[in-house]
Amino acid sequence: MKAYCQRLQAEFNSVSPCDNHVAYWVFTQRESKETNPKGYLSVRGCNNNETTTLEQINAASAKRNEYLDSLGMDSAIYAWFPGAGSPVENTYDYLEVWANSSMKEWGKAPDAWLAGNPDPSGLSDLRECDMPRVYYSQYVGGKTAE
Repeated sequence: MKAYCQRLQAEFNSVSPCDNHVAYWVFTQRESKETNPKGYLSVRGCNNNETTTLEQINAASAKRNEYLDSLGMDSAIYAWFPGAGSPVENTYDYLEVWANSSMKEWGKAPDAWLAGNPDPSGLSDLRECDMPRVYYSQYVGGKTAE
């Protein structure tokens, strides 16, 4: 049985060589109208204030979505909640992940803020988030292993 398990582990490692495997519960806060197989992900850790409710977050997120629509943004926004495989000592309640098709698209919100048109949603009063990290992404969903 041990040899069988080692063989299965070796097969798994051949297609997923990462040392860390973590499952996240993903909730969509904003959908994009157009999908793009390549783009950028902005990821930041967030902690809700002790008195913040889900209803408050949902209402503020809806207001933010209207604001982003007014800027002509087509970004998707997700909340990733840590699941199996996550460290017990996480420093955040969840990750907020923005998916953007280009850096130009990503820059629309900061440009609006610098021009004196900040996000009016009030999310910053409900939580604290760290600085976002930006990653280039390549969608691979739907492909089969060869």
